[in-house]
Amino acid sequence: MNKYILGGAGVFIVVGVFFFTSRSELWTTTTNDAGIFGSNDTTTNLVVYTNDGFNPAELTVKAGTEVTFLNQSDIKMWMASAPHPTHTLYPDFDEKTYVTKGGSYSFTFNKVGTHSYHNHMQLGKYGKIIVE
Repeated sequence: MNKYILGGAGVFIVVGVFFFTSRSELWTTTTNDAGIFGSNDTTTNLVVYTNDGFNPAELTVKAGTEVTFLNQSDIKMWMASAPHPTHTLYPDFDEKTYVTKGGSYSFTFNKVGTHSYHNHMQLGKYGKIIVE
């Protein structure tokens, strides 16, 4: 009787170990360079704005891709296309307001080309989205 219990327990342990090791994504958490929790999903396009500027400062995406800009700086963030203050290179890409630390703005880039942008609230911090 004891050998059947031990055998059943052994099978249960082997199946459990196999299940959990084959499902490693249940146990992994990733962060980007800014320490923001994320996933291993490479279709997520995130630009983090910090006190030092945009990370990444340059991002290449396909047309129709939504990019999220997350404010992790100590100042307000108002995303807009270059040049300042007219935002005429890609007028649709203009948040038209600001978000504070922890806030975000998402925009879908449909126009193919290289689009420079800035934080309208703090000049001197620029980035670039390349849309293919």
